[in-house]
Amino acid sequence: PVVLINRISGLAWSARPQLYNANVILPPSISLKSFGDEKMFVGEADKTGENTTHLAVDLAASNEMQRPGWLSLNGERYPVPISADLCRRHFPCVIEAHYFKESDDATAADRYAFLEPHAVSKLYLRPGRYRLHALDRDDETLSKQVIKIPKP
Repeated sequence: PVVLINRISGLAWSARPQLYNANVILPPSISLKSFGDEKMFVGEADKTGENTTHLAVDLAASNEMQRPGWLSLNGERYPVPISADLCRRHFPCVIEAHYFKESDDATAADRYAFLEPHAVSKLYLRPGRYRLHALDRDDETLSKQVIKIPKP
């Protein structure tokens, strides 16, 4: 994980400093074990995760931005597909999922940043109702929707 540090102040960067101290940026995961499901890949994959040359090509070909499997928290949270279409052609764009009854100022249940169009990824959410917000770099809302994650 990466935490951005202000070069002048030496403080960790936070998108909402009045609510939390730092944003943590998860690194891209390059091993099949960290993704948790080798069936999602196109073509042959080295099950050890040591040879990742073809893995990068397959991820780019599928245009799906993978997230590590541990985000499921041992099956407590479920992958919910999202796409850069929520950003309405404004990039970068952050998709945030807030519990339905919590305010927009609450820490998001999960969030994902899209940097380019035509990409897809997943949010990891527990069963329940959520408000999805797509926000641009100025924290302006690009789109909103309510979703419900059913219990399995």
